[in-house]
Amino acid sequence: MIKPPPDFRKTIAPYRVFFNWEVTYKCNYNCSYCSFGAAPGAIKEPRPTVYPGVEKWIQVWSRLYERYGSCEIHFAGGEPFFYPGFIELIERLSDIHTLEFSTNLFWEPEQFI
Repeated sequence: MIKPPPDFRKTIAPYRVFFNWEVTYKCNYNCSYCSFGAAPGAIKEPRPTVYPGVEKWIQVWSRLYERYGSCEIHFAGGEPFFYPGFIELIERLSDIHTLEFSTNLFWEPEQFI
C-alpha cells in the first residue's frame, strides 16, 4: 500500500478540504442504482431542494474559501445541471475552487465547454 506523505492534505490545495454537494435531488432518470431512483429502498420523494440563488451560494463558498483556501467540490444529486443558474454558479466558483461533477449528460455540453 502506498502511503501519502505526512500532512499531504493539509499542505497541497485543493485537496485540503473536499465537499460532496448534492445540489439538487431533481433528476430525469430513474436509475436502478440511485438512492433517489429505482434502487430497492430508494427515497421516492426526496426532500425539496433549496434554491437561494447564485449570489447567496457565492457568498457561502467565498466564506469557505476565506476559511480553508481552495477546496474541491464534487457536485452530485439528482442531476446537478437541473439546478437553476448552475452554469453561472460553477463558472464563478471555478475562480476559487476545483470542481467535479456526477452527471448523466442529458443536456448539451457546448455551453459548459
